[in-house]
Amino acid sequence: MNASRLRPAPAAWLLAMLVLVASGWILLPFPRRPTGWEEIVWAIGFGMGFTTLGAILVDRRPRESVSRIALAIGLAVVGAVALRAFAVGAEARPGPTPAAAAVAANLSASVQFVAFLAAGAFLLVRFPDGRHPSRLANAVDVALALMVASAVVQLFIPGPVATSWMAPVDNPIGIAALAGLHESPIGGLWLALYAGSVVLAVMEVASRYRRADAIVRAQIRWVVAAGAVPSLLVPLIFVVDWLWSVWFLSTVLLPVAIGVAVLRYRLFDIDRIIGRTITYAVITAILAAVFVAANLVLVRLFAEATRSNTLIVAASTLLVAALFQPIRRRVQAPIDRRFNRAHLDSERVVGSFARRTRDEVDLARLRDAVVSATVEAMGPAGAGLWLRRDDQRAPHQPAGGAPSP
Repeated sequence: MNASRLRPAPAAWLLAMLVLVASGWILLPFPRRPTGWEEIVWAIGFGMGFTTLGAILVDRRPRESVSRIALAIGLAVVGAVALRAFAVGAEARPGPTPAAAAVAANLSASVQFVAFLAAGAFLLVRFPDGRHPSRLANAVDVALALMVASAVVQLFIPGPVATSWMAPVDNPIGIAALAGLHESPIGGLWLALYAGSVVLAVMEVASRYRRADAIVRAQIRWVVAAGAVPSLLVPLIFVVDWLWSVWFLSTVLLPVAIGVAVLRYRLFDIDRIIGRTITYAVITAILAAVFVAANLVLVRLFAEATRSNTLIVAASTLLVAALFQPIRRRVQAPIDRRFNRAHLDSERVVGSFARRTRDEVDLARLRDAVVSATVEAMGPAGAGLWLRRDDQRAPHQPAGGAPSP
């Protein structure tokens, strides 16, 4: 086989990137830019992330089912974006909206919905090395199959195509016999099934985590940590509008975490990342509370004397800055004992060795200290220390090359 031939996975990635660039050229700077353009940016980024991940994994781990699933998810999102670009471009032309534009808009929403399902519970129960047959995994597959079937049925329900980025247009492929489903609570059914599938998938992964070895546990922790960020932001995005943008960006963490886990690149750094994240989240919460409390107290005590809030804010800021390092040390120590144990153990072993050998002059005791420290730090099956005697040393070689007398 010709080594210079472009392999299938990189070829698919290159084609997908070209499609995303062309679709973005149509959608984003369009004069009648559709509403919810942030969601379009998210779809482009999500498709780009999963397509890139899938291409890398299929190229390096072609036998892994997760590799093929990730690439399929990325290509599905890319296809949904392309269909949306076609629909928006066709609708912008003079005259009535073409039937093909309505079909493309409806199909785009359904394909993106199915890809979103696959990136959640479907991928989770198959991570990291394929499907794990169990009752929970089977229940997840059944719930997802029902949602996919409902998405297919949605394509043929008559009535206006439900999209926020196109003018209302009747579904040209609607089937009259399905007209009653237009008023049915199918959206609520989707939400219930999706929430149930996620809960079942988490239960299945938790059960597998308890039986897994250290490597699989680290892989699962990478994906769970990446999925926890957008999950924790969900309740907040309905209260604070600008957090939608943060949520969109946080979803890109999922393909990154999957790539790290499958390729096992710096796999066990996840404990350190989780530890640092928890540490600074707790520190931020404590300092924010201190800042607010200090402001309230200082305003009550010195508002009349200062006649301005500037000095009070400055004093509160200085107080928070002074408390940062003491609070960080207090918070970080217990968290490191849980998530960064290896680093603490190595520091303890090195400190103990330094104290034991600081004033040691006996060679036998020094040798025993080195061996015991090595055993404690590394945990080998056996350990020993060989010291060469003076009569075993090679003779000094002078510049001329002959041994010295």
